[in-house]
Amino acid sequence: MSQVVSQLRQDLAALSGKPSSAWEEISSGFAELDAVLPGGGFRRGNLVEWLALEFGSGATSLALRSARRAMGDDRTLVVVERQGTFFPPALEENFPWERLLLVRCDHVHEAAWACDQALRTSGVGAVLTWLDHVDERLLRRWQLAAAGSGALGLVVRHLPRQPEACFCDVRILVAPLDAAGGRRVYLELLRLRQGRAGARVEVALDGDSHSLSQTDRPARRATGS
Repeated sequence: MSQVVSQLRQDLAALSGKPSSAWEEISSGFAELDAVLPGGGFRRGNLVEWLALEFGSGATSLALRSARRAMGDDRTLVVVERQGTFFPPALEENFPWERLLLVRCDHVHEAAWACDQALRTSGVGAVLTWLDHVDERLLRRWQLAAAGSGALGLVVRHLPRQPEACFCDVRILVAPLDAAGGRRVYLELLRLRQGRAGARVEVALDGDSHSLSQTDRPARRATGS
């Protein structure tokens, strides 16, 4: 019973803030992805899940580009990780280092708590973390936290199949593409809480992007509903 009461208090605290429908849209950092997102970008207060087929797919680079847009001119980026592999110098040129908070945790529950607290904090533009096999209800708590503060939650996941449950506002499949002269990735909108899913886009991480037809897709993709 105490756990239920605690959860209700968290939900009410998040809902008592500004409703997510009132937050403005911000660019994902990629014009072609913005073109297929409702409102022309990600909405502040949303939780975005980048579902990667494999490591090195470019999902972290995509999330970081979006995080930089969410920071604007005065908000902070909070990065929460457990593996110790995040490399700050890989951030884009002229990144405002004074507004980067890197939190390194030893345990899953510590990282989950850090994300929850960061997403509830006003003045935070984005929270980026990496998550694999955990209770999907954790994402629901993060979504409610983000909705209350206006922070953009960005969760990178490397999974062999798509989880059936989805408590994120946006779920995007990320798959690397073979391309000469630069890194390109295939993106598919698997889930949109507001709008219609199914759009597919090819994005150049270091150059131009273009949209794909409904029949174009990489050879491999995540399985599941």
